[in-house]
Amino acid sequence: MELTPPRARWPSGCGIPAFYIPAGVGTPVAHGGLPWRYDQEGNVLVASPPKEVREFHGRRYVLEEGIVADFALVHARLGGTEGPCCTARTASSERARTQSTTRSTPT
Repeated sequence: MELTPPRARWPSGCGIPAFYIPAGVGTPVAHGGLPWRYDQEGNVLVASPPKEVREFHGRRYVLEEGIVADFALVHARLGGTEGPCCTARTASSERARTQSTTRSTPT
């Protein structure tokens, strides 16, 4: 599991591959070394790499990559298999834009 800010999903849906945020500056998230994978004995096999930190206008920011998922399940009020969906909430449509494949479940 990787610690990722909750808003890392929408930039990739808008075509933004990475973005700078102030959250995480000075933490192990920015410094790297957080365990990503363990072996059978509990030793760390893969650790997170350090992230790029830059300063803009006197404030430090951490570079976060946008998240692109393979697919999303979206609960829609109305929709077809190949067309746009009408969702009850905008969060569902935002989630769908960030995926390469979306499966709709019309009600």
